[in-house]
Amino acid sequence: MRGINLPFVGPNAGNMNMYSQIARNYIRFGYRAPINSPSPVLETKPLLYLHHPPLTSILISVFFRFFGENYSSARLSQIIPSLFSAILAGIIGSKLWGKTAGFFGTVVYTLLPSSSVFGRISGLESFTVFWILLSAVFLIDFRQTARNRSLAVASVCLIFGTWTDWPVAYFAGLAGLFFILEKRTRAGFLIWSSAAAAGLIFLVYTVIMAGSLSDLISAIISRSGGRLLTLPYWLVKWLVILAVRAGVYFGPVIMAVFFVFLLKYFSFKSDWKMKFTALIGGFAVINILLYPEGSFSHPYWIFYLGPFIALSTAYTLLRLYNSRQVLAVSLVLTLSLIWAGRVEGWKTREIEANLWRWKLASSSHSVLTPYESVAVNSEALIDGDILAYSFGHASTIVPDTASARNGFSHYLYSCRDCVSDSELVKNLSRYTYSVFTAGEGTVYVFDLASDPIPFIQASPPLSPVSPLPIQRPSLLKYYYSRFLMLTEAPQL
Repeated sequence: MRGINLPFVGPNAGNMNMYSQIARNYIRFGYRAPINSPSPVLETKPLLYLHHPPLTSILISVFFRFFGENYSSARLSQIIPSLFSAILAGIIGSKLWGKTAGFFGTVVYTLLPSSSVFGRISGLESFTVFWILLSAVFLIDFRQTARNRSLAVASVCLIFGTWTDWPVAYFAGLAGLFFILEKRTRAGFLIWSSAAAAGLIFLVYTVIMAGSLSDLISAIISRSGGRLLTLPYWLVKWLVILAVRAGVYFGPVIMAVFFVFLLKYFSFKSDWKMKFTALIGGFAVINILLYPEGSFSHPYWIFYLGPFIALSTAYTLLRLYNSRQVLAVSLVLTLSLIWAGRVEGWKTREIEANLWRWKLASSSHSVLTPYESVAVNSEALIDGDILAYSFGHASTIVPDTASARNGFSHYLYSCRDCVSDSELVKNLSRYTYSVFTAGEGTVYVFDLASDPIPFIQASPPLSPVSPLPIQRPSLLKYYYSRFLMLTEAPQL
């Protein structure tokens, strides 16, 4: 797969670096705690990451043990669950509406750009969806056969899923309600209690490790409110960005077919199969509504809607196929394949276009001592997660050089147009430094260990780096940047 071993850079790289770093530390220090620190030595009070359950990083660590620690191993740990999810979508479609619907379910899920773009991110989403779909298969079997074994397996899947990420608990809540309304109260309460017990175990574990739930509560508040709610017309901007992401990551053709499903075929008054299909989309909607800031800032959250979109589209294609409209079905699948290829290529090029950030970090690393903590400027072009995971340097953002001198031997100052930067010009005359340029940016690694030379205000503000030539963006890039500017979204 193209780009499978590219460094974690560009949009969505933060999670990939962080979860891979936690996985590395599981191998280094054992599985007692999710440690998010680049240090090769176990610290007295290590930085723990307890916002989410730990199973994803544990899975990544297993892949590291078998295939070696590299970028492709981390991505592969999520690609494989994503491939299984495509198969599970087909099994669900087959159980609900027959083998033809199952075939369409797998094909459509595979053709969703979100499946390839976000299904390979070494984050939480792919593994979470896998557990939801696997539990759904056994819940459907229980609904059709009343076999307690199927219910038990589904409950185990929900336990493991809740230890992967919180959306599984939302699905369990809806699934339990579904069976209670179906007059199978014991089954509903077993589903609820399975997810609730798993969640409670993690919360108790968090209190034991961190001393309280305050950090987790702060994370919930920041993802629920945050910057989005302070923006003018935030509701409009939020809905617009979600709608555009749906069109991009599910494809306009598949979204058109999905709306046909909603308008023509879907009804809560239909049989239990339609209601159960709604569960598979309901948990994703709950996740989006509970955390507006999270769904606004993180485009990969829309990945959770993928199974519902795939199954709904599969049902609609089944109806078209049974009506002998084979040409329409073929056209939908062909156009969706073309769209998926275009989006996949765009997102891969987006990663490749940010490789210069990794190169700047690599160049800076060459003049630093191993595992040295460094200071970086507030507008840094080098992401802290890249410095930490790829090169072993914890970083702290500081407002100015005076703050950087408080506890750090090196200050990494990166910028694009460095000529007009007054603080940089001042530092150039006071400290020894190394300078590196890559792609769109330049980084100055200032040595703060020695005493600074007194700054003379009258000295000429010279910079050894010339500004990069201005390149006219393409029309598509221009409107893309304008769209982000109007919606104030960090990324599409």
